[in-house]
Order: sequence, then structure tokens, then C-alpha cells
Amino acid sequence: MYVIAVLGERKDLGFAGFLKKAFEARGIRAECVFAKVSTEELKRRLFAKEPDILILFSDGAFPVLRGIPLAADIFIPFKRNFHINHPVKRNGFVILSSDDKKIFPFFLSKGLSLITCGYSSKASITISGMDKDEGKIQCCVQREIVSLKGEIFEPQEFSVERDKKAEVDRILIAAGVLIVTGDLTVNMTSKN
Repeated sequence: MYVIAVLGERKDLGFAGFLKKAFEARGIRAECVFAKVSTEELKRRLFAKEPDILILFSDGAFPVLRGIPLAADIFIPFKRNFHINHPVKRNGFVILSSDDKKIFPFFLSKGLSLITCGYSSKASITISGMDKDEGKIQCCVQREIVSLKGEIFEPQEFSVERDKKAEVDRILIAAGVLIVTGDLTVNMTSKN
């Protein structure tokens, strides 16, 4: 089971649901949990549903993880002022909508892979185009990304259907999550 920790405001809770739907559309069992549920409730949901992906959302700390051996494979901080108070696995990923170089050393010093998403050509995943009615966007992966499964996602462009209400940076982050989990399989090769 992969664990994705999303830190954001309450308005960002919809993103966790969006990720869940994206995984389920690919036949992957995903469970979305607000981090403030009780430890017993979290255990019940994990054992009852046995998800392939656990998406933990918090608008603050991740206290539910105390005493439970879960660490995030992927950390998504939507809050601008944050501190990692959630255990992220060594060699885990941080995926964020930012090209702020001030934060790079913080994550890289922790042995984490950083994937940035945005409009800048320096971001790992960028938008390279949008059709007239904004129903489809063209995403561009700027560098190789090695997934959690050890597969290499090569630099390339691909189209993504877009709900007009969805923010572009959130779509890019979701694409990054699907790439990292190995569930966006456009021109992937095995690292092994």
C-alpha cells in the first residue's frame, strides 16, 4: 500500500477526493481519510477495505499516525508555510506547485525526491498548451522520473482531460502522483 499525505486548507480536501477518483478510474482501490479520525477508525477502514492507496488529508498535523507504522511515500504540501511533521519515507517524493528554490535544500537534505509542477519550464511537470474550450490540457514532463515501482517515466508530452473547475496546478500535481505510483503509463520503461 502506498501512502499519500496531503497537507492543505479545508478547501483542498476536494483534491484528495479527486486523487481517489483518478485511482479508482484505473481500477486501483483507494481510501481517503481525514487525518483527525481516531486511530481505531483508521485501522478499521484499512483492514476492512484493504486499499492499494491510502490518501491522508490534514489541515494541520498528522496526529493519527502516532503509534501506527505508516510513513508517506508521497507528501503534497499545499500550505505555503509548513513544516514536515509527517513521516515521509526515505527516498519518498514531495510533489508541490512551486518553483521556489528556497525550499529545495530542505527537502533534498532529507533524501527526498522533489517534483515541482507549474507554468515555468524549470518545473518537473509543466503545462505546454490548452485547447480553446479548456477541456484538455497538454502536460509536459521535463525530466526522467523514477516511479516507486522502479520504472522510468521519460520526458514527454501527454494530454489530460480537464474539468473547467479544476485548477491547472492541481491537475499537474495529480499527474505527478500517478507518474510516481506508476499508474500513468505513457512511455514508461523499467529501471531494472
